[in-house]
Amino acid sequence: MPCLLLFSITGFSQDRVITGRVIDSRDGSGMAGVSVAARGSAAGTQTGVDGSYRISVGRNVTVLVFSFVGFGLQEISINDRTSIDVSMELTNASLGEIVVIGYGTARKKDLTGSIAQISSKDFQKGPQTTPEPINSW
Repeated sequence: MPCLLLFSITGFSQDRVITGRVIDSRDGSGMAGVSVAARGSAAGTQTGVDGSYRISVGRNVTVLVFSFVGFGLQEISINDRTSIDVSMELTNASLGEIVVIGYGTARKKDLTGSIAQISSKDFQKGPQTTPEPINSW
């Protein structure tokens, strides 16, 4: 009797596994760190270094949401598929209103202190041991 009960429990399992790969539409390379979430569920994961992912979702989940900073959000219907490959499109969205403050992020309008802007070329001037030389640029 215990074996019969075990088979009935696994027979009614409501989870399914979806796998796939996320690529950059510009060059077809795999994208690491893309967020993959199941809409209406707490299930989620991120893509690996080659852009591959694996997520276990309930049968009630019908849409996977793919997101990555600088790329358009992709919402893909699952239907009866077990493998979904996604091509992410670069967007022109700006992060101009977001400021990184060392221990988190904030919107510019919410800050009361001063803000300094540093571009990537400022970091290419050689190693710095103190922050003072950065202020002189």
